Amino acid sequence: MPAHIMQRVGRYEDSAEANRKGAAADAAYLSKTRPIDYYGMYVGHNFGFLAYSAAMEGRKSETLEAIKRLRAAAPEETLVAMGSEWSGAGTYREDLRHNPNNRWSLFGLSQALRAQHKSSEAAAAEAQFREAWQHADITLTSSVL
Repeated sequence: MPAHIMQRVGRYEDSAEANRKGAAADAAYLSKTRPIDYYGMYVGHNFGFLAYSAAMEGRKSETLEAIKRLRAAAPEETLVAMGSEWSGAGTYREDLRHNPNNRWSLFGLSQALRAQHKSSEAAAAEAQFREAWQHADITLTSSVL
């Protein structure tokens, strides 16, 4: 859990390193045994947290690699089963509470809900996004640049 503390105090490289070590420990463990059913959550957590920490340091390639490894370790069904926070919907909702009508978060929310197969909620979020984005001259393909 040191990565959580390091992240909260802005020590993103230290947080990233703790998650690199966690991911390496997971790989060693997985090479020796068949894990218990919920262990994938820990593997996913280490890669997700590494992606966040690396992104906060501005390291795009490491961030994308961590996300790729997260997706390989924990497919979408697993992420959705872990709850909305893991699939992004909770993150976008939280941002929208603080930044109402944030177009990027509306777009991300609609995509996260669609990934969770929540079609009616996704459609509502997408309609709200389209209304807010109507004067834009670019098409979003992601909720981040």
